[in-house]
Amino acid sequence: MKLKLKVCRNLEEVRKFTDKGYCPVRCVEGKSVIVDELKLSPFENDLAIRVSEEHHGARFHDPRFVTRWNIGDDIDAETCLIVAMLAGIVLVVPKAVAHVTSQFNIDPVGLNLTKHGIFLTWMTLIGSGEECVAETVDFYRGVMTWCSLLRDGAEDCGHLHSIFKAVCQNEEMRRKKSFDVIKRIGHIVEGILVLKGSSPNLDFSTWFGRFEDSYESFTSPAGWRFPVVVVWTAPDGQLHIRCPNVEVAEKMFGKGGLQGEFWANLESKKVWQGNNAYLHNISKLKWEEVEEIIGNLASCIKYWLPVDKGSLNRENLISLVHGDGYNSFSRSL
Repeated sequence: MKLKLKVCRNLEEVRKFTDKGYCPVRCVEGKSVIVDELKLSPFENDLAIRVSEEHHGARFHDPRFVTRWNIGDDIDAETCLIVAMLAGIVLVVPKAVAHVTSQFNIDPVGLNLTKHGIFLTWMTLIGSGEECVAETVDFYRGVMTWCSLLRDGAEDCGHLHSIFKAVCQNEEMRRKKSFDVIKRIGHIVEGILVLKGSSPNLDFSTWFGRFEDSYESFTSPAGWRFPVVVVWTAPDGQLHIRCPNVEVAEKMFGKGGLQGEFWANLESKKVWQGNNAYLHNISKLKWEEVEEIIGNLASCIKYWLPVDKGSLNRENLISLVHGDGYNSFSRSL
């Protein structure tokens, strides 16, 4: 039987196809989910690894799959990889590829994709959400792109080495531009990285500065160079406050993270949007107002920061990110 893929907009549509024998992959809407006997829960960590180890080729003789995407969603890398494995149309999937594909779905912040050439190339070839509408044709494109990249079943994929190299170089250039933003408009306020001025992209993933070789957990503030980043963009006066993830936010600010004590002290909550790890003020703030907000934010910190409060000025902040980016950071200042 040939490969058949369907994209649905809601679980009611999904059910029509599962009743015909289609295998549901990451079919979730809110807290509701549809699974079959393989029990591929979209809430499971490292789902792609489990499929690789336990269910590779499980639907080889009946490769019919259905998923649920919204209009405008990015094509889901993990869904497409899982389908390729279940259908048995890729021979071997390196564990590192399966892991980073699952991790990107869970929490992409802090991932250095230049170390994952296959996944980064898949993302580049597929394109962003602005270029696709997550239709069935995109589903086929995502699956077959994995098949092309993993054709040899080898992690280095020698037949595409030149493409990997070019894609990784582009990603490294993008990261360097983000480091340059810190050198140009960054400074430290009470241990918090503050970026004051205009920036074309909000690249928090790079600005947090994950200690990739650290023994510290991804969910610990000590695992990041700057576990709290504040961005005030001019001239629109927008303010963004963000931590790498909810776990870090709650260790930094206590229960509720940014929506805990700090949130309780805010005078006007109507102009704020976000969650426990990310807040965005949609009003047009003056810098003087931002300084007051940052002071209140710093007073709510419960966790000792890797950067001592007040220990950095603009000059030695720049020395931390000279040219080489976060790879040049030292744990001891």
